[in-house]
Amino acid sequence: MKKTIYAACALFVSVGIVAASSNLVRAADSIEKSPPATTYIYVKTDNAARLREAFRGSQFARAWADPAFAPFKDELKAKVAPIDEIAKQNLAMSIHEIWELPRTYVSLAVIDRVVPGSDDAILFSFEAGANAAKTTALLTNLEKRLVEQGAAASTQTVDGSTIHILRLPKSKINAQPAPNGVQPAPNGVQPAPNGVQPAPNGVQPAPNGVQPAPNGVQPAPNGVQSPRLNAQKLEPMIVWVDRGGWINICNDLPTLTSVLSGRASQQHTLEQSDGYKATMAKLGGEGGLMWYVDLARLGSKIKDRAAARKSNSGDRVTAFFDAVGLTGMKEIGGRLTYDEHDYDWISRTSVSTGGASKGIVGLFHQARVGLTPPDWVPASASYYRSIAWNKNVTAKASQELLAERNPKFYEKIQKGVTLSDGRKIDFEGDFVKPLGDRMTVVAEASKPGDSALPRVMIAVDLESPGDFEKTLDKLFTWLKVRPRTRSIQGMTIHDFDLPRFLARNKPGVEPSSMSVSVARETLFLAFDSAMLDDVLQGGAALKDNASYKALAAKMPEGASTVEFLRPDERFKEGYNSIRAGKWRADEPVLGFFIPDFESFVDLSKLPDYQVIAKYLRPIGGYATIEPNGASSTLFTLRDSTR
Repeated sequence: MKKTIYAACALFVSVGIVAASSNLVRAADSIEKSPPATTYIYVKTDNAARLREAFRGSQFARAWADPAFAPFKDELKAKVAPIDEIAKQNLAMSIHEIWELPRTYVSLAVIDRVVPGSDDAILFSFEAGANAAKTTALLTNLEKRLVEQGAAASTQTVDGSTIHILRLPKSKINAQPAPNGVQPAPNGVQPAPNGVQPAPNGVQPAPNGVQPAPNGVQPAPNGVQSPRLNAQKLEPMIVWVDRGGWINICNDLPTLTSVLSGRASQQHTLEQSDGYKATMAKLGGEGGLMWYVDLARLGSKIKDRAAARKSNSGDRVTAFFDAVGLTGMKEIGGRLTYDEHDYDWISRTSVSTGGASKGIVGLFHQARVGLTPPDWVPASASYYRSIAWNKNVTAKASQELLAERNPKFYEKIQKGVTLSDGRKIDFEGDFVKPLGDRMTVVAEASKPGDSALPRVMIAVDLESPGDFEKTLDKLFTWLKVRPRTRSIQGMTIHDFDLPRFLARNKPGVEPSSMSVSVARETLFLAFDSAMLDDVLQGGAALKDNASYKALAAKMPEGASTVEFLRPDERFKEGYNSIRAGKWRADEPVLGFFIPDFESFVDLSKLPDYQVIAKYLRPIGGYATIEPNGASSTLFTLRDSTR
């Protein structure tokens, strides 16, 4: 049974990966090409074969094809070979052959079953085209193997199509023993507590398929469950149907049945919903990989599940969503394409707020002038981002969040702080009023002997530099900080050591410190003193760099943010950490979420970073604020030498 499950996993993982790398040619009357309107996570592609081909010409695929990757590829093939052999034995098809089955449309949908506390339905749909016979043979083989291992097979006809139903045996690991040694009834039906016998052929569901609630609590009318009860858990099953080369695979029979029987009800599909149509219209373009998330429905599910675990958790989650503006966000979607016009790849993302931009989106605004890098941004910068921010909205949002999380401290700053020398700190007048409407982040690649902190600098334009100099002096007095003060070309720099818990000092590197300066009508905060010194002394500017200028030509005037990244420099440290097997220690948060893949394959066989770096092209990006949301774009230009 274990090997058969591996084979099934190989099938669904392969289809899922294709869905995450593929584009949609939609017939208006084909319901299987658009899931129900209750879908809240959706990934699709119109043409899987075309997308695979376009990806093969990208910088990432060309790097992967480099001969230096051969040792790692051989290692990977050796590790995958046993899984591939299981797939061949059970499905009569290799993983690569499964990967090639979808030809045009592919989609993955996560569907809300609209029952409080219930599991979600997951629906794979794809068009096999010329591979329809191979796909049917694959699914038939899977069905045969699972039946041999105890699955129950049956069929059901809906709208002239035959649905194949595979009810999987429940996991023995998760099965709960019967109370006081009572033996389960045949076919896995569990007896009721106190020895009460189940009804013949198992417990029958209530009318309309409503299941009895745990502990004998009866469900409310129409299947609505009482608060904090787990309403309906999905029965472990695989259901699939072949409609003339259109393949639908699901984990829930009622969901698949409703999709097929609702063929003529186009108004009840995701693609006919206002939010989906508006998001797709803003993304523009065609082809490539598209994804969509209904944030309102997703947020509601998060709050409901939090409330189910703890009575007041739902209210706390709601308050947090309100404070940061997530409540106002309705939908988010994106489109990734390769080999489009002048682009090696381009990724577009759009978020809708359904009205005036609030919260996080409301922090930014359309720039009054182009966000060209200031003269002080060095040509050596490996990362540059400039943001036209709304300081007043930012201050208000910060105060609201602080009032929610720490009301005592919020009350204190509202009253102001009186210093020992009699001066008073007014947070609105001293911190917000002198600031300008632009913030910039600049980073450089780390160098040998640098401090443990990254070479990053944050700069904020100032409307009143002199006033903010006074603010800094008040702040140092209030915090009882005595920085070391020095001067470069008449500009004052304040250096101070970081607290031990932030310093992360390591043997062989400089102690961590920060530097602050008000210069060039800008507030500079640097995590590396030498970097700030270089910036203030001046030199070649990023705005004159040929790579930046080529990307900037694709960015619109009035963008709310602009971005520039040299991946050949920024990714080096992370890549080398992965290759050396130290990335989990360096990135513990990331390591918590990503599987332990280094136990599966020898990462030391990856080639030197310079092999990859020569293929990587600079990345540009920008974002624009709209009346009802925001859109952002990231892209890399095609290599003109190819």
